[in-house]
Amino acid sequence: MAKLTYDIPKDYTVIDLETTGTSPAKSEIIEIACLKYRNGEQVEAIQKLVRPRRRISYFIQNFTGITNEMVADAPMIEEVLPAISAFLQGETIVGHNVNFDMNFLKVQGVNFDGWYLDTLYLSRKLLKNVSCHKLEYLCDYFGIVDTHHRAASDCLMTNELMYRLASLPEYQKLSAM
Repeated sequence: MAKLTYDIPKDYTVIDLETTGTSPAKSEIIEIACLKYRNGEQVEAIQKLVRPRRRISYFIQNFTGITNEMVADAPMIEEVLPAISAFLQGETIVGHNVNFDMNFLKVQGVNFDGWYLDTLYLSRKLLKNVSCHKLEYLCDYFGIVDTHHRAASDCLMTNELMYRLASLPEYQKLSAM
């Protein structure tokens, strides 16, 4: 069972998924990105488009920028999962609303038993005066270049957001608990 941490890890992997909807049981993964960091430096990455069994709705195509044509020749999720599972093995996982991503991967058989840090949860703890905690809003708040709704760029923004949140005086109080 994965355990939440507030501590900024030295070594970690930032993950993000793009999906056809919000239900892990009914929706499908259409893009996966995992960026591995060691001592704060990116050392390895996986970014894969995934071909769903059903067509991607116009709403999701507009939201993510991922079209049916883009995934037509992409591998199916079963072909991608062994590499993703191996890549995440033993890693501290970082993400924005990372439970969403981990739940989608759990439905596919990827298990998490280590630590995870959720920048959404952390932002809600630290930024009580902010009304919206969506990734794109927080990136705007901190002046992080926003290229959201593609998995790898969301990972890069989440990584930067994690460090911006950790630099807040409120974080020092939280991490001392």
